Amino acid sequence: MEHRDLTDLLILQERDMQIVKLQRSLKAIPEQRTQLMQRAKDREKALLAARKAAQEHELSIKQIELEVKSKESLLAKLKIQQMETRKNDEYLAFASQIETTASLIGELETQQLELMERQPALQEAEQAARQRFEAARASLKEQLAKFDAASERDGTLVKQLLEERKTLRAKVDPGLLSTYESVGKSRGLPVVVELPDDGVCPGCNMQVTEDVRGKVLIKLEVERCPNCGRILR
Repeated sequence: MEHRDLTDLLILQERDMQIVKLQRSLKAIPEQRTQLMQRAKDREKALLAARKAAQEHELSIKQIELEVKSKESLLAKLKIQQMETRKNDEYLAFASQIETTASLIGELETQQLELMERQPALQEAEQAARQRFEAARASLKEQLAKFDAASERDGTLVKQLLEERKTLRAKVDPGLLSTYESVGKSRGLPVVVELPDDGVCPGCNMQVTEDVRGKVLIKLEVERCPNCGRILR
């Protein structure tokens, strides 16, 4: 059976703990919103980087392709010129240029093949980045809606509990209320704690005297922990 002076105080404390919990949750929402928005921005940056890498890679392939075509056109002209010349030294010069140009074409084609082999991996990386971004964007939209709903719901509930608290405070013994609010301000909630059989205050983890423990058991007076000042029940 509870001490008669503590009944209303325990109800008040339960409301206060509800209020504190809700206020902490409401206070955390802006930071949580910021984190989610930053995560979506990071995903978007990653997608843009992956897209840029894939586009630059594709551009490199096209540039080599154009260069190959240019060299092939030059090679065809050199062969025609070689066939038309009547001078041996010019013929040999054209032969040297033809060989060099053909070699360059071969090198460019090798580079092009190597780039084309890497292209699928870059395309897959871009696709994966897009999926992560879309998932983050969807999650952001969903979570922001939940935060808005929680802010409205919990904000309204806090107002109701604060109004209810005024009525509950009026029912508590003024001296006991003063002690409760003073200890609550310095030590935090809960202020009223249940003393276990071993006599160790759950608020400060310190042993109370046998005299205090006995008075708490018989519930004749409202006792406080001599170490932290919390109210014992």
